[in-house]
Amino acid sequence: MPDNYLVTGSRGGSTPHVTSSQARNFHAGIVGGDRYVMDGFKCTVSSANTVHIGPGVACFCGADVEVPPGGADLTIENGAQGMKRNDIVALRYSSGSTEEVTLVVIKGTPNASSPTDPSYNDGDIRDGDSPVDMPLWRIPLNGISVGSPEQMFRKINPLGASYTTLWEGSFGSGSITVPGLSDYHLIIVEGRTRSMLGVVGPNYVNSVMGMTTSTNGQVRIYGAAFTRSGDRLSYGTGFDIVDCRGNSSDVSIVSSSEPVTRIIGLI
Repeated sequence: MPDNYLVTGSRGGSTPHVTSSQARNFHAGIVGGDRYVMDGFKCTVSSANTVHIGPGVACFCGADVEVPPGGADLTIENGAQGMKRNDIVALRYSSGSTEEVTLVVIKGTPNASSPTDPSYNDGDIRDGDSPVDMPLWRIPLNGISVGSPEQMFRKINPLGASYTTLWEGSFGSGSITVPGLSDYHLIIVEGRTRSMLGVVGPNYVNSVMGMTTSTNGQVRIYGAAFTRSGDRLSYGTGFDIVDCRGNSSDVSIVSSSEPVTRIIGLI
């Protein structure tokens, strides 16, 4: 009798035949084999020592992961006066007699000026690696104060969507990680009042300049420029919007360095 390679079909009897490994390989073939958030996982600072992770769905190296309604609260260890620290909130896969994914906080090393992210467990669940971490949020601490969470995950949209939201928030200074940015050549950069096409270069992201009319005889010009290192984006001039009538004496700044609110990957 020839071998039967069918996975999603009855083979008779009562023994389950669809394994977690087979399901992961199938999902990874559709979605991709990396780590993706499909929906949710919003992070909010609840108190000086607690962050709340909202409900969400993720594809973790092909594995389906869900934090149910109600989410979860995680404890952040106290910071120290005069020191800075980066902690990472992550999903952690582990296997033994059973397989499980839990939410963990990976504590960083305090530093007086320039803290770095703590190391985490890389690898691929499909290769049998354990534990494996999926970073979700960076939690910056300055002294005993907990700062605004910074997104570290890559979000993937449904197959029917023609774009992928790489990052959402408010980016007006410093640097952010835009997961998956280096995979794209063209992106859309959205601000509070403007959006524009961006070109991803080897160490920069520059926009294609936009132009609109404002008052009679006056043209409104806007553009954006950022520096880039891998998936790390630093705020350069950001959004600059000016009104002009054709000579330098008639230039007036309307909005300088408007914060970015969303970055969308195109191709």
